[in-house]
Amino acid sequence: SGRLIHTEVHTKVFTDEDGAFNGAVAVFRDITRRKRHETMLGRQKNLLQMVNAIYEKALYCDTMEELALAALKIIESATKSDISIAGEIGDDGLFHIVAVSQSGRESCGRHDKPLHDKTCDTGIRKLFDAVIRSGQTLVTNDIGTASKEICPGHPKITSFLGTPFIQNSKVTGIVAVANREGGYRQEEEEMLEALTPSVMEVLLRKRAEEALKKSDERLKFLLKLSDSIRPLTDPAAIEYTASRLIANHLKAKAVFIKCCEPEKLSETGSFSRQNGETSHEENIHDTYPTVVRMLCSGKPLIVRDYNNNELLPAEECKRVLEHGIVSSISFPLFEKETLTACLCVYASTPRNWTPLEVSLAKETAERTWAAVQRAFTEERP
Repeated sequence: SGRLIHTEVHTKVFTDEDGAFNGAVAVFRDITRRKRHETMLGRQKNLLQMVNAIYEKALYCDTMEELALAALKIIESATKSDISIAGEIGDDGLFHIVAVSQSGRESCGRHDKPLHDKTCDTGIRKLFDAVIRSGQTLVTNDIGTASKEICPGHPKITSFLGTPFIQNSKVTGIVAVANREGGYRQEEEEMLEALTPSVMEVLLRKRAEEALKKSDERLKFLLKLSDSIRPLTDPAAIEYTASRLIANHLKAKAVFIKCCEPEKLSETGSFSRQNGETSHEENIHDTYPTVVRMLCSGKPLIVRDYNNNELLPAEECKRVLEHGIVSSISFPLFEKETLTACLCVYASTPRNWTPLEVSLAKETAERTWAAVQRAFTEERP
């Protein structure tokens, strides 16, 4: 029938009085079922060790990113894959990448590019979409047309294995691996299905822990900010103190509170983590007209990298870069619906500003400007 059968053989040799061979008896025993059971026990033991390793990483990894890389490395080792990805279904109903393994990052020429997650390959998205829609594991060792829809710079996908993470009968996440030499078998499929719940569980738990920690840090910072500027009566002292606190908290290169009114061109409240208090005069209406127009709309300006920015004209980006500024957050401040100042947080390297950092900059701007307005009012006779 072409089946592989494992056998156990016992033999008995017979000889005559002179020791010459006289015959033999052999007994063959089919032990295929026992071998399968031993193999299954071996796999279960390996699986348990890997699950324990994932939960152990959760204890010692400080950040979700660190934990994700460690967990995906275990997944890659278990399935002998070159690339692994973990993602979740967001509140918007779309698939969002939570983590890409280190090997996946190194093989992707677009991973660090702006808007990478928003311009992900149609071909790869189709594979994830198939897992989400079916709610079942997808195995394909022949990518076919999907491989033709992969963007330049992304690694070539030769085989794919994706498993859904299901909560309350709904697909809420996916763990996927790719590019196993020789393709994926039932063994790798079963392994990934068993490990996926552990991976997603520890990642979501770590995210909750980080959110709680960041919330606590946010409240502590805002309390420190309020306590520091409350007793101050000099507007410049208020601006400088707030600038120093937010710069140190965000590990920023510098923070400036700029006067945006044409007749008030100097920057006030300047603080550099390298040089302490700084001073720089510049007519931002003339130097950065596009920035001023954007801030006048009431929206913040968030730039990850001025070397690769499509929001501002090249000449304005060049002027910013000449000051050693590579990324920034800028929040407008208004008085009687007129743009009068803006708080800017600068960094000397490309930086993906987190929602928490943006929120802290916004609250610092609003609280500082309220304190400054109060101080100006108290100064008037």
